[in-house]
Formats: sequence, structure tokens, C-alpha cells
Amino acid sequence: MTTEKLTVTRTGDTLAITNTAPSTGLPTIVITLGPTLTAEINPSSDLPVRITTEDYTHDKQRIDTLLSTDTTTHIDTTGDGTYPLPFTPTPAWNTVLDLAQQQWQFRWNPLPLDPELLALDLLRAQHEAITLTENLPDRHLALTAYPAAQTLQRLIDANTITPKPGTSSSKPSRPPTPTHP
Repeated sequence: MTTEKLTVTRTGDTLAITNTAPSTGLPTIVITLGPTLTAEINPSSDLPVRITTEDYTHDKQRIDTLLSTDTTTHIDTTGDGTYPLPFTPTPAWNTVLDLAQQQWQFRWNPLPLDPELLALDLLRAQHEAITLTENLPDRHLALTAYPAAQTLQRLIDANTITPKPGTSSSKPSRPPTPTHP
């Protein structure tokens, strides 16, 4: 799917990619993708609300990974100014989108879902996005998720559920106790 609902505004190394579609009014999540690169995401859309960087030269490779080589080539050949931007989601973008959706669910969940399972799913999303965000999964979140991981492991051991192919079914180890500086 290629769409042109995005515009890019570039001045030198400062870049802002903005969604031109109307806002849904839902709270958004901001994902830090590097020291100068952030993505603001609405969990109800596959498109970013806004992606910004103050150092495009430094963040170009990461933007290329997230938004495709065609996107960065278009930015490079068009140069400074404001113009429409073609966007084709990549697997890396979908990973960041999943992380944002899991963070949104954990923070603003409108349904009576189990907080331990939400924490476990958020940890999974953080782990899958670790190479994109350079952030380690939250150790405090691991403590919240641990009971859900134990319950799932008991269900696996009892052959009540089967792990997804390609995933580890090893027993969860007790998460380290967080220390406060």
C-alpha cells in the first residue's frame, strides 16, 4: 500500500513528516527511535501522525529501514521544502506500530483486560523493537508481567495451549528485582 497522505517539511538536516489526514482525537504515543528521531503514532492508523528528526543525515538509515528506500530517495532528490511524500509501510514500521499500539493499550486501555497480560504483550513488543528503538525492555514491567508468563507456561506444560511456531517455550525465569539509584 502506497499512500500520499503524508507531507515532508525539510530545512537542511531538520525533517518533519506529517500525516495530512484528519485527527481521530485519540491520545497518541511517541516512540523514541534514536537521540534525535521520534515517531508520534495514533493507534487507530497505520500512518504516523508525525516523524521528526533534527539530524536527517544521522537518522537517514533508520528512516530508510522504517519507511523504505523509496521514501528516503524521494526526500534526498527533492531536497528542502514542503511536499507530498509517498509512504509504503515496511516490516520495521509495522514493528514500531505494534509497539505503539501495545503502549497505548497498556496506558489507556478502555477494556477490563488483565494488566499482567497487557504487560506481557508490551514486553514482547519492546523486545521485538529493540533494534529499532535502542531501548531495553522495562524491568518494572517484567515484574508486572511475570505472573502472566508463569500462567502461560503452566498451560503450555499441561498441553492446554501450544506456543506459536518459532517462539521459545522455555520456562520464564524470575525477573531481576529492580534497584533504585
